[in-house]
Amino acid sequence: MQRSNTKTLLRWLGILALLSTLPACSFLLPLIPLLPLPPMVIANKKAEEEAKKQAAIEKEKHDWLLKDRSKNLSEKPQPDTSNLWQDMSAGYQLLPEKPNNEIVQKINRYSRHKKYFNQLGEQAEPYLYHIVQELKRRDMPLEIALLPAIESAFRPSAHSPQNAAGLWQVIPSTGRLLGLKQNTWYDGRRDVLASTDAALDYLATLHDRLDNDWLNAIAAYNCGEGAIKRAIDKNKRQGKSTDFWSLDLPQETQNYVPKLMAFSAIVANPETYGVKLPRIKNKPYLEKVDVGGQISLSVAAQLAGMSTGEFRKLNSGHKSWATAPNGPHILLIPKHSASQFKQQLSLLPDAARLPEGDRHTFSPSEPTQQQVKRKKQDKPHYHIVRRGDTLGKIADRYQISIKHIAQLNDIKHKKHLKAGQKIKISAKDGKRKKSAKPLATKTYTVRQGDTLYNIANRFSISVKDLRRANGLKQRNKLSLNKKLSIPKKQ
Repeated sequence: MQRSNTKTLLRWLGILALLSTLPACSFLLPLIPLLPLPPMVIANKKAEEEAKKQAAIEKEKHDWLLKDRSKNLSEKPQPDTSNLWQDMSAGYQLLPEKPNNEIVQKINRYSRHKKYFNQLGEQAEPYLYHIVQELKRRDMPLEIALLPAIESAFRPSAHSPQNAAGLWQVIPSTGRLLGLKQNTWYDGRRDVLASTDAALDYLATLHDRLDNDWLNAIAAYNCGEGAIKRAIDKNKRQGKSTDFWSLDLPQETQNYVPKLMAFSAIVANPETYGVKLPRIKNKPYLEKVDVGGQISLSVAAQLAGMSTGEFRKLNSGHKSWATAPNGPHILLIPKHSASQFKQQLSLLPDAARLPEGDRHTFSPSEPTQQQVKRKKQDKPHYHIVRRGDTLGKIADRYQISIKHIAQLNDIKHKKHLKAGQKIKISAKDGKRKKSAKPLATKTYTVRQGDTLYNIANRFSISVKDLRRANGLKQRNKLSLNKKLSIPKKQ
């Protein structure tokens, strides 16, 4: 076909050239433009016109994305506060009034997947209210409530190849630094309440350490604080801006922040993007219930009127067939079932909390709560005498009488104790006083740039223990030269 069109064109050109050389045919030259064009020329011309038309459509579409859609972002309608999505988007602090090309591209890409947002809304419903309230309490940007959409699609049981787990995809080492328990029975990274608290602590710390820049803090949550600091230092040396959009970062992180901004834009204006979000009521979905001791998850599910599978989804932090022998014993129950659950729990006999048939995943190395108690009762407690100890001090520490210690160890009341001496304390009475604060072993003076997170990291302790040891609340700022007590490792 290509060769045929070429030959036809050459014939036409030859005829025109011949006519132009013949004097007798010179009168035909003005009529040449009126002659029909050859097929190939017509086809090429149509293709050019079609390409121009398509380019004009694409430009119009791009301009609409940049102009009209950004207008929708900045001119928000009055929110319906009974709708959690709208109440959340009213608290945005980071979404730009005019989205840049990176955000526009992500909006255009993700808004095509309408079913995805419908599924995402269903998965977010049990947890989103709690996350939004925690962000409001800390005065943090509410766009952050959508980070679990990117990290785990709001699945508390999500587990990555890099061993990150939970809604917020926390890796084991970071989890330990943030005070999240991880053992055979329980993983705090998968606990909705504990992991949300830890992740928001971490983000707030990154924000403080990265010159109060939230976008850089969010980027650091993805690729690490060190990578962001190196990129900032590089730009400073080159005299460039140090905002997120100017930094040279790994490709995954370059996509991470625009993706969050795109999700935030779509959630704020779903109709604009042709997306239908399932309505989520702006009220608590879950209630926290302390069951007071070890209980089978299948028994707890029955008390709540739920299937064991659905119950486990809400309580993914509990990894085994029951809550851990030594806790935590906190369970999340749907609000509409909480009263029934608590009533049924109060009527449940102790023997029915851990039925034998539920122990199919039980390991002999994992003692039940009853076994742990029995072992403690059978085994006597001892106290190793330290310099300065007296029977009075020891008795006070273990909340027992001096007489009882003296009789148990066959010693006189006023006998002088030697350092290193072993004093028997009966298990029945030998419960040591619980201190409101962990025992401090050293003092640390706050330096320029210090945060609770990096101090805790330095001494390999959790941020929670450091706070508790110093009576610090969630948003307390550290002052220069402040003395902090560093608790013992637990």
